[in-house]
Amino acid sequence: MTALNVRLHCNGGGRYGLGHVMRCVALAQEASARGWRVRLGGDLSPRAVQSVAALCPAAEVETVAAGAIGPWLAAAGADVLHLDSYWLRPDDRPRGGPLVSGLRDDPWGTPGDLTIHPTLGAETAAGPPLGGVELFGVDYALVRRQILDRRQSPTVEREGVLVVVGGTDPQGLAPRLAAGLLRLAPELALTVVASGAGAGPLRDLAADHPRLRLLPFVDDLAAWSQRAALVVTAAGTTVWDLAALGTPLALVATADNQLAGYRAAVRAGLALGLSLDPAPPDHRGEPPDLSAGLDQAVAALTQPERLARLGARGRELVDGLGAWRVVSAWEQLVRTGVSGGPEAGLTVRPVGHQDAELLLAWRNHPATRLASRSTGVIPWSQHREWLEAVLADPEQHRLVIVQRGPQAVGTVRWRRLGARHWEVSLTVAPPCRGQGLGAAVLLAGQAALPRQGLTRLEAVIRHDNIASQKTFAKAGYLPFRPADAAGLTSAVAWRRLD
Repeated sequence: MTALNVRLHCNGGGRYGLGHVMRCVALAQEASARGWRVRLGGDLSPRAVQSVAALCPAAEVETVAAGAIGPWLAAAGADVLHLDSYWLRPDDRPRGGPLVSGLRDDPWGTPGDLTIHPTLGAETAAGPPLGGVELFGVDYALVRRQILDRRQSPTVEREGVLVVVGGTDPQGLAPRLAAGLLRLAPELALTVVASGAGAGPLRDLAADHPRLRLLPFVDDLAAWSQRAALVVTAAGTTVWDLAALGTPLALVATADNQLAGYRAAVRAGLALGLSLDPAPPDHRGEPPDLSAGLDQAVAALTQPERLARLGARGRELVDGLGAWRVVSAWEQLVRTGVSGGPEAGLTVRPVGHQDAELLLAWRNHPATRLASRSTGVIPWSQHREWLEAVLADPEQHRLVIVQRGPQAVGTVRWRRLGARHWEVSLTVAPPCRGQGLGAAVLLAGQAALPRQGLTRLEAVIRHDNIASQKTFAKAGYLPFRPADAAGLTSAVAWRRLD
């Protein structure tokens, strides 16, 4: 595939913090590794520019004044425009031309042809459709390569607490957190990233606490977090980096767009909440009361099993493939565009016992076996037992025949993986192969699913089965996982089944 060009827009440094920059860096690293030309621009502080240059030297970094954002985005040559900013005006977004990709932290963000909702639990709190393709959940958290490299490093002994409140701590929250922890545990080994408004008060605090270590802004936060028994941080983008490392976390929400992620992380068991139901800072910049939560955090330091569970849960939920998934989606959507709806003239009916011989003949056809996870011939007794089990359990399985007029042209099977999560398998009738029916059969088969709102559909595909990959891509399924040791990949589509 010809090398592609992407322009990434974000704001970073000062009052913006660096979370959006780090998300764009993760995408820039992945795209650069695939040979893309990458340009990253926005209202960037000198520190933000330095961070991008250090973390992704292949990217071209540009500081773009607010009044020049529109012309910068509209400049010719980009195949993809990726927008990670809350302050773009509607007129700044170009019309037509490149694929527009946007990050969404509800209610903020810029929707595009592809909109990514990268917060844990976003799929259960989805608002009205934004148009285009949408991706939901922490599987799309954008984690930098430096974090992923650390994820593979050996476990080290953890001690003490690390406090980091974003790259700039614009509200000066770190001194309050540090002072609260030291009031409860004066001998605590405490390391604090002292940046922004909190640097001065932290220096005063350190004068009275010899075990308080202050760090300036650090590029390799992952290394420091791996040494701490607990990391106290704001519930922003840093959470997903640290969760990917298996770091035990305690969180505070410092802005309204962090509340959903905060609550989801605490509910999911990957973090302690420093207040039961935090409110964002008010107009005076006052953060929520943290006393009860800090007491809980200090108590957890004497419970190593609890801290281990927090870390393991975070590592389980955040696999670090978010940037791979998004850039893979860009490549597919630039190449194939957005899928359409099901083909007219196809009907769907439930499978019955009378279809057993037909289904077995389709399944044991050499072309079908070649594309299946198990390539062997299925005996009649095994097939009959399987069909009986599927038909007896409609809560877990949905199996349909797709017809074109009186002719059966394929079958679609759905297996429930979660409340709103189904795995699909598709078989096109051997006489109908080569007619381009696969995607239409697949889309028609969605009629078998319950009308339950936003639903994740997933397909497992052999990496060497190019025909199946094209079929699922045509139906709007986007790459979700690269090939594993068995040669199996997966692809995902999100559908609103209302």
